[in-house]
Amino acid sequence: MKYPVKRLVGTSSDGKHVGQHCQLSGVAAGGLDSEEMGPYVAYQPFGYKSLIIEIDWSPRVMDETRNVIEFGQYKVPVTSMGSGRPLVFLHGFDGPQEGPFMNALAEDRRVIAPTHPGFAGSPSHPDIHSIHNTVIFYLDLFDELGLPTLYLAGHSLGGMFAAEIAALIPERVRHLVLVSPFAFWSDEAPLPDVLATGGSALSRLLWADPEAEAAAAYQPAPFDRTCNWAAATNYLWPLPDRGLASRMHRIKTPTLLARGSDDRMVGNEYLQACAQLLPAATVAEIAGAGHFSMLERPDRFSQAVAAFLDSYPSSRAGPVARTGPGARREGSR
Repeated sequence: MKYPVKRLVGTSSDGKHVGQHCQLSGVAAGGLDSEEMGPYVAYQPFGYKSLIIEIDWSPRVMDETRNVIEFGQYKVPVTSMGSGRPLVFLHGFDGPQEGPFMNALAEDRRVIAPTHPGFAGSPSHPDIHSIHNTVIFYLDLFDELGLPTLYLAGHSLGGMFAAEIAALIPERVRHLVLVSPFAFWSDEAPLPDVLATGGSALSRLLWADPEAEAAAAYQPAPFDRTCNWAAATNYLWPLPDRGLASRMHRIKTPTLLARGSDDRMVGNEYLQACAQLLPAATVAEIAGAGHFSMLERPDRFSQAVAAFLDSYPSSRAGPVARTGPGARREGSR
């Protein structure tokens, strides 16, 4: 993808790069061609030791596209919108989530939302019934989509997938966002058995206000929900624990742990337990939201996620906040 040069902002006589930077793959047609660069890029043309170039990421295409990506034996529905740095969003146990939050996130980046195999009526595969094979499936999908590096977000069950991916390939995940993740089992902060819950009790688990407009508008098709929950049992039954706790130390990527302030499924104690296992985590709460914080408070959700993604340079260098005693905590009020 080519991005136009907006303006030159400075030079460095001592050869040190200034600002956010990384390697360019080349310069062509007055633009810069790279999938790796951040808002500021260091380049060395025309005898300069270091010439800092500011990149204009606009115009950004906001058209939504829906494709079925075919590779190997797989057919994967993928929704994408926006342009720029790629953010892959992995949905939760109740199926793909769409809405204003995706449009807001796509204002500054390319949002890519695949459907997990076996969810929302998509083809299931007998070899994707374990967390290991699911992670390998997503690595193959990222390769097929041409994503050597990416920003990765996951909600609920998708948070488990995203964390497992980041633990296996930390060098490819630039930033990680885990929203009310099902990471592991904690006796001190047990998760409710959502797959055995229905009716008004389920609504109270999912929403801060089950009577609000967002909750009333959320009506998944019965067949799709049946498929989603059947597929989710591979990861959530009998307990939502596939050994991730022993691998979370490998996640070196700056990580945002977010939950709705009124999430009755993933409590604050559980999120803090997750934070203690991550080398570089920031905790945030989305005020007035439940488990589906991106649907119930899309503006607050997208603001919190965008602020986190923009808070670190594109290069992986530099200090990050740690959780635990004296940890950095953010709120979206």
